[in-house]
Order: sequence, then C-alpha cells, then structure tokens
Amino acid sequence: MKIETTRLLIREWNVTDAKAFLPLSQDPALNQAPQPKLAQTSMDDCERKLIEWALQFGQTKMGLLPIFLKDKNILIGVGGIKPLMLDPKNLHFEVICRIGSQYWKNGYASEIIPELMKYGFKTLGLNEVVGVGQSEFPASQRVFEKSGMSYLKSALLQNKKIDIYSVAAQ
Repeated sequence: MKIETTRLLIREWNVTDAKAFLPLSQDPALNQAPQPKLAQTSMDDCERKLIEWALQFGQTKMGLLPIFLKDKNILIGVGGIKPLMLDPKNLHFEVICRIGSQYWKNGYASEIIPELMKYGFKTLGLNEVVGVGQSEFPASQRVFEKSGMSYLKSALLQNKKIDIYSVAAQ
C-alpha cells in the first residue's frame, strides 16, 4: 500500500523505520490525544510496536502507517484509518494524522487527510469516516473542516472530551 501526495508518502512499516520512529514517538505532539499513545522507550519496544502495526495492517488494511517527506525520506508522523469504538453500539472508522511538532504549520495534515479518506472510501469501502479533535487543539478542527468533515458530536474518550467530525462517502 502506498499513498502519495506532492510532498508526502505513506507506505507500510518495515523494521528499519524503528530508528527514525523512536525519537519521533517521544514528541509530546504525537501523544496528546487520548489514544492511541505512541511513545516508545527503547529500540526493542519500538521494533516490536512497528511489527505489531505491520501485522495488524497486513490483516485488516487499517492502522497507523508512517508519513514521510517524500523528497527527503524523513519520517514526520503517522497516519491511517482505524476502528474507533466510543461505546458498544457505535463503531466508527477514524482517520488519524499525527505530525511531529517540528513539522507543524506546513499544511501536511491538510494534504494527507483527504488522501486517507479516499483510501477509506475507495479501498476499504467505508461509508463514513470520522476525525477526533480536542477543543484545546483548534488546528485539528480546521483541518477536518478543510477536508470536508462536519462537526458530528462531542463525546468522552478515556475521560477526555473529544469533538467528532464526520464525512460520508460521496
């Protein structure tokens, strides 16, 4: 699987990505959301996590994948689609984009989220995808709205108030 934009590339993980992911995983910007937590504490833990994510993606075609600056082959974040269960009756599919703080304010999330949505609709056959934001991070909400999502509702996730944005397949 590969998703490319003008500046970015998403592809499946390989274990050699651990060296670049370990320091990125410790960026607080990647760990502010209620879940999933991405921080890894050692190279061994990092390699195990990437293998876990790679196996999960191999089975479901969903999960977190690395986002690279295409021209420099620099890992800048993670993105993908994953199931989100807010309660036993509400299964959603969440589009996720977490960019390391040193790469913020370059429009990367706005560039990749529409491509992830297309992947969810066309490849996975989803009828709807959601984005999860928090009111203390208004940039996420702007990115979701720019990508065609509309505010759906607020909810609690791991005791944190989240705002859910939604868009249906066209």
